[in-house]
Amino acid sequence: MTPEESNQDCSLISFLSVILDPRLERRRKHPLINVLLISVCAAICGAETWTDIEDFGEAKRDWFSGFLDLSNGIPSHDTFARVFMYLDPKDFHEAFYTWVSAVNGNLLDKDHIAIDGKTLRKSFDRATGKSAIHMVTMRPKIMRRLQKGTIEKRLEVHVC
Repeated sequence: MTPEESNQDCSLISFLSVILDPRLERRRKHPLINVLLISVCAAICGAETWTDIEDFGEAKRDWFSGFLDLSNGIPSHDTFARVFMYLDPKDFHEAFYTWVSAVNGNLLDKDHIAIDGKTLRKSFDRATGKSAIHMVTMRPKIMRRLQKGTIEKRLEVHVC
């Protein structure tokens, strides 16, 4: 079912808003949704550390201020780390997975094939004129495997 068919609000904010704030009321300088949304957006864009997330938030402050209350500015890297330290990972996983499913339809009802290509280093032979070995890896039904937590065999095809 697509978002249009279900007439459901598929904004990330609406899905992350259901997560309970684990912080004490008096310690909430930044709304939880600010911390969560900036973190998710930063991670999607390649941020790997709490400092990267803070830097991303600062760089995109104007954009975030269009829909978040940034009256106290962008949270510090320490704030991001502290909030995620106390956050229940199951709650976050559930909210994020539900959002992804709503945006893309039900992922578990579709067959997905992930395809990855690689060239093996130093696999060429100049003396005989053979080119490098190229490998294509296909992982069928990757979303089902991730959901069930099982490992299926991968099909590797060698292309010369």
